[in-house]
Parts: sequence; structure tokens; C-alpha cells
Amino acid sequence: MGGVKEATVMARRGAEGITWSAQTAVAAYGMPKATDESKWPVLNGSAFRIVPYGALAIDRTSGAHKGRIYVAYFDFEAGVGNVMLSFSDDGKAWSRPVNIGDAPQFDQFLPAVGGGPDGTVDARWLDRRDDPPHHLSDADSGYSLHGEAWWPMNRPGPPG
Repeated sequence: MGGVKEATVMARRGAEGITWSAQTAVAAYGMPKATDESKWPVLNGSAFRIVPYGALAIDRTSGAHKGRIYVAYFDFEAGVGNVMLSFSDDGKAWSRPVNIGDAPQFDQFLPAVGGGPDGTVDARWLDRRDDPPHHLSDADSGYSLHGEAWWPMNRPGPPG
């Protein structure tokens, strides 16, 4: 249903700071089949180019999830853009991806993720739900206390 299948990968730096581990797959994701005149993938019904990158955050607190790595990324597997998140406590084994957006029937894309000083994980992304022609997007966000259950933040009203 989606498009081209890709993989988000990461590598760990060795303790001495010189060498790198072999790449570890975090998750597989789909990309749109539609492209613009330059052959960049685009979202349905638009000329908005999609860049398949992952956003990374690390829990730097002294709490229970100290050192946990969070990776947020775009996925088009369902035929619509979704913002997904996986986490790992060791950089080797990764959690099952969760859709952190709250409107999976609308394109959500370009995620960013960060860790707060209290251990919360905050994410922001762009969302096209308020524009039926799919030309405009709005910022949306959510947070988690430990990266496993997500709560959307209150959204402002439609762009006016």
C-alpha cells in the first residue's frame, strides 16, 4: 500500500571514540511512490518533498530510563504519512514502533524528538489534517513520561 521499503539504522561509537559498531536496524519504513519532477518522494496530492531522516534523543537523566535512545521517523507503509517512534536501552534491541501521531488517517511527517530534564520525551511534527486540499500543514506535538505511552498535546485551532 505504501511505497518503497527502507530501513532506519544506527551505529554506536566505541568507548575510545574512534571506532563504530556495525549498523543496527531500528525499524523498517515505507516511502511514497509518488515523486516530483526531480524524482524526490512527495506526499499524496502535493508537491511537498519528504526527506526520510530519523530524529534522535537520549534520556540524560539519572532516572529508571537513563541512557535510553529514542528514534522518531516518518513511515508511509499504510499509504499515508505517520510519525513513528522506537526506543532502545542498549542500542541493539529496539522496541516495536508506535505511531505517536493522533490522526493516522492524515499525513503527519518531519518528526523531531527531545528528552526533558524530568525524563519526559517530547515530539513535534507537521500535520495536514486541517487542510483538506493538503497544501498546508500545522505543527502538532505529543509527549510521554517514559516513551511507551503517548499523549497528544492540546492543538491550537485551525490556521486562520
